[in-house]
This record gives sequence, structure tokens and C-alpha cells, in this order.
Amino acid sequence: MPTTKKMLFPQLTGEKVEEPFLWEAGVNAVPALPTEEDEVNAHGVKTGGKVTVLSRLGSVNAVGGAVLTDESTRLRYTYTGEVTPLLTHDGAAVLARWKTPEAISSVVIFDGALMAGPSYTGALESAVLALDKARGTKVTRNPYWGHVVYEGTGYTIDVATSGYDALQEARPWQHHGIDIIYGEVNPLVKHGECTLILHDYVGPYAGGKGEWSVLARTELQEMTLLNAGSLRVRARGVTRVSHIGATPLHIKDAAGFEEVKDQLEVWKAMWAGKKAYSRNPIDGGQELHFTSAEPVVITCE
Repeated sequence: MPTTKKMLFPQLTGEKVEEPFLWEAGVNAVPALPTEEDEVNAHGVKTGGKVTVLSRLGSVNAVGGAVLTDESTRLRYTYTGEVTPLLTHDGAAVLARWKTPEAISSVVIFDGALMAGPSYTGALESAVLALDKARGTKVTRNPYWGHVVYEGTGYTIDVATSGYDALQEARPWQHHGIDIIYGEVNPLVKHGECTLILHDYVGPYAGGKGEWSVLARTELQEMTLLNAGSLRVRARGVTRVSHIGATPLHIKDAAGFEEVKDQLEVWKAMWAGKKAYSRNPIDGGQELHFTSAEPVVITCE
């Protein structure tokens, strides 16, 4: 996909190029021929119909002669021209390096696979690391392929690329903290999933402070960390407070509150105009749901 007016392969897009890339005259992308496969439903059962899809890569030959089998990987392009093959399929380059002129220090790699599984991705990683070593680069490569991660002092966002089903078990990424949406402690992000962890941030409806996380139904008017084991929260409506660790959560002054069995009962109490809370252990931590219009101090001491 173009990010500027420059197009990588104008012959594939039919668009006019104002500034072609340096390698365009010497590198050709050859589209792979589609194939027909049996159609299957969401449960993996054949429907009796046929679908036209990109052909399965099946196996590739890595540099050095090793044969890698990865049935989940699809073949999108092979490359010819001014390239050095890094991975091949039936003699055609699936992963290739541009034969860069000596005046250019950059390395350009063309990758013709789609829906890459763990074997292909592992070979791609090895090729990239070998090129790094050969060039003496000091770049530290992220080992979690397919993840786009933004990290700041106040938050972590991880969005894992969908479409890499075979990698779901091979390359998950586990983060420390509490996922703000689902309340999962130390979420394990697989491909096609995402997480948002607030480490030191309080927003209009959600906040995070160290081992604590809060998600409010309405405006989060206050989230103050009194000490490591005590948090003051104010928000109208049902509010979820999560904490990492096995120590149960308590409302410091529970006078006027009714303790109920789960968050559904807390919602019922809110609709009835009452104050209530529920405490529930979760994997790796604790949750407390409450409803109160007044500030509430929650402790794990």
C-alpha cells in the first residue's frame, strides 16, 4: 500500500508514478495464481461448495537448504530480477533481498507470504537477524511478530495483527498490568486481539495506578492512590475496581452497603437506588464492583 505518492509496483496498481522507488526498474513482483479449495464453515465442516483462495505455500527452502513446512501460509507474490533469494518455493523467491547498489547502505526485503504461520515467520525472523548481524546494526528487534505496541509511562497499548491464526499459540505477548476493558490481569495478547493497560493515568471513565485499575459507568470523578494498599474512588453508578494479587478487596467503611453475590446484583441495587458491592476473585487478582454516589475507599490490606 502506498504511504506517499510513490508506488512500490506501479504495474500492479495501474496508477501513475511521480517518483518511482529506486528498485522498481529491476525488481518484478509475480502474482501467485489462485486455487480452489473446499469451503468450510466456522466449525471447520465442509459445506460442499468451493472457494477461490491464494494457494498454500506448503513448504519453502531456506538459505542453507533447510525445508520448512507451514501449510497455513499463503503465497501472494514471488520475485524476480535484481534480488537475492532468501526463501524459495518451487525455485521461485518468496522472500528476497534487493541487490542494493554499493552507494546505498539500506537493506530492502520483499516478502511474498500472507497469513504467515510460525515456521515461515521463524525463517523470516532468522533472515532479518542474519542481515542485521552482517550489517553490524544495533537495532533491537521485537520478537513478537505481528504486534503493534505503544508504551508510555502511563499506558501500554498492544494491537496484534489479525489474519495470522497459526501464530496465536506460537507468539503471544504477555503484559504486566490490568486490561482496562475486560479486567484481565497480566493479559496474554494473541493475534487478532488487543489490550489497553493504564499504569499511571486517570481519564474521564477509567484509570490505572500501579496494581490498581478502575472502570466507571459514568464520569470517574476521583481515583486517588492513598497508599499501596488503599484507593479512594468516586463515580456514580456501577464501578469496577481491580487489583493484582490474592488479597481480598474491602470497602473501608461499608456502613449502608449491602454485599451481594455478583455484579449483576450490584446493577439491580443501583436501579433500586441502593448502595451495594460484590467481591470476586479473578485469575491473578481481585475485583470489586460497587455502586455509590459518595467517595469510597477500597483496601487490600
